[in-house]
Amino acid sequence: MRSIFLFVIFLSILLATPRQLKADSGQPFLTEALQTKEVSPFYYFYNKSKISPEQISNRAKSAALSLGRILFKRSNAKVSGGFTFIFPNGPEPKAKNIDAELGFPISKKARKFGKAFFKKTSVFKCAFLVFKGKPEQITKVWEQLTQYSKEAGHKLSGERRAVILKPKEDENVTIELQLGIL
Repeated sequence: MRSIFLFVIFLSILLATPRQLKADSGQPFLTEALQTKEVSPFYYFYNKSKISPEQISNRAKSAALSLGRILFKRSNAKVSGGFTFIFPNGPEPKAKNIDAELGFPISKKARKFGKAFFKKTSVFKCAFLVFKGKPEQITKVWEQLTQYSKEAGHKLSGERRAVILKPKEDENVTIELQLGIL
């Protein structure tokens, strides 16, 4: 699994140091003020999928390998950030099937190769946090982030993103969760 993430480097477009949450720490969620930021546009090389939450991990592994291979062999673009999931339709965390884009931020434009697509993302305003914990706890954290954002008076844009900062290590992952707000 570690070889999958040889392509992963820290996302250089992060504009702030987010508060970290350890889901298994027993601490209350987001005891500080909700943090927001704007993520700058970036070039994104990705695969489209309609998947269940249980399939995300396995699908991400195959997408990372496939996209990395294409970038290495057929493009002179370089990976410029962590593996990123974009959920354009903002499903509720307990949704059975999710429309997802799985891919990497890259250094410059690339062309479409088979099932691999390219786009330049738009500015993305979001509420965010860094999750450190077991992958099966992410759904609960998404629910809490959504609830807290609504309580803070934010209107949701419908898009969600997740950026892998550190792959699974000792049964824990480090992922930045970004909830689109207007």
